[in-house]
Amino acid sequence: MSSGFVAGTLVHTDKGLVPIQNLKVGDYVLSRSINETETQFKKILRVLDSSKTVIYRIIYIDNQENYIQGEKIKAKAMFVSEYHPVWIEDEKEWVAIRDLKEYEMILSSLDSNKSYTIVSAYPVFDIEISDVNLTFLKSLSPFEKIGHCMKENSRPDIDAILISTPKEIKVQTFESWGDVYDVSYEFKNISLELVDAINVTDISTSTSFFSTAVYNLEVEEFHTYFVGELGLWVGDSTIQGSNE
Repeated sequence: MSSGFVAGTLVHTDKGLVPIQNLKVGDYVLSRSINETETQFKKILRVLDSSKTVIYRIIYIDNQENYIQGEKIKAKAMFVSEYHPVWIEDEKEWVAIRDLKEYEMILSSLDSNKSYTIVSAYPVFDIEISDVNLTFLKSLSPFEKIGHCMKENSRPDIDAILISTPKEIKVQTFESWGDVYDVSYEFKNISLELVDAINVTDISTSTSFFSTAVYNLEVEEFHTYFVGELGLWVGDSTIQGSNE
């Protein structure tokens, strides 16, 4: 079962934040043992990539952030394969993304005094477009696949669309999270020209899962690394999550 992150996901290295697809064997990434709070730079032993992998979007919030009443809660979004393991502080174990429980489980970050709560963990789905319209859209901005995100099955409103290219994921968000969350993505926006064209194109949502290439690492000794600007702690390719 493939695990990993989409192209463009930032990894903490000795040279700063680097997109995961640009890392090479011999590079050093920030890592931590499950038995220690201190972080160290460890060498990458292998870089793996897998195509046609089902991905989830997870949205998480900082538990230590203080807010004024009525202010939107700042949240971060990330795209990751369904089987990738993340460390759950409450359970003291690695859990696969697909097994995360909303509002109950906590992700540990590179700052051992910080934790994050999952507010949404749900698969990304395809968007269906006729061949003629798809060809036209790709002429405006080349891409491989187009998909959509929603909160959950019981709330099927699309709140984001994304396109995949060989080098990255691009995203366009919509204001369907209401007054509760202000969700930010660490990915480039889809071009306005393409967004405008999609808005007037006959499209339909699909029940088929959106799949794309994902990238993973094998890291010496600790077998962990940190992703995203906030530094979520994740297992490498040798670690399996719960129920696998």
